[in-house]
Amino acid sequence: MTAHDELASIDLRIAAVVREVAQLGGEDDHVAELLDRLTHELRSCVDRADYCGIAIAFAGFTFTGASSDPTIAPINEEQFALGDGPCLHAARTGRVVVADCTGTDERWPDFGASAQALGVQSMLCAPIHADGASIGSLTLFSRTRELLEGREGHALELVANAVGDALKRNRHRRSLEETVAGLRDAMNHRAPIEQAKGILMALRNIDADAAFAALSAESQRTNRKLRTVAAEFVDSVSASAPEIDRPDAAPTS
Repeated sequence: MTAHDELASIDLRIAAVVREVAQLGGEDDHVAELLDRLTHELRSCVDRADYCGIAIAFAGFTFTGASSDPTIAPINEEQFALGDGPCLHAARTGRVVVADCTGTDERWPDFGASAQALGVQSMLCAPIHADGASIGSLTLFSRTRELLEGREGHALELVANAVGDALKRNRHRRSLEETVAGLRDAMNHRAPIEQAKGILMALRNIDADAAFAALSAESQRTNRKLRTVAAEFVDSVSASAPEIDRPDAAPTS
């Protein structure tokens, strides 16, 4: 497969993810799900990448918008604490950034300890734009030094554009600041959604996408937030679980 064919294939896969989630709904929880799927999709498309993540840095907000693996959290947290690093540099400059994490980089001399502790040797970061403003960056992380802007950069920018478009479409009558705040709130409430998805996958023998679609359908049917539907489902399953399955339950005679 040529580089052009590979990029075209990635384009189709990303477009399919955007189209599928967009059909389910447009609230903040759906945007968070879309970004989560995009990071997983990009990670699977790029052989040399071990992780993928989105760092949001806009209007005083700094947080991880999505990630293919929670392992990268310390790398983002280090940058947020320092106010510097490759992800933030890409967001501020609006340019793709290639970072060698095996040593000290004069562009951000205090950054690197977390990446080295996790065995991450290289990072490739692309800025995310929405309505002409840079709101963060999309990053590939690799345990090798093989991430190159010319090879992986095109796919990275493709997905970064999809992320920016998703946030722009979600604005409706809100400001961009309110949209980013809504995403942060959705990220803070993803736990019950992930728990509900896991339970549905086990009970119905379905994949994560189908589980999310089921939750979304119930959210739309009852006109309630997705996170509310998910939390109530988790609570109902927990309440109906046999007492013997609970580690703190008293033994029955």
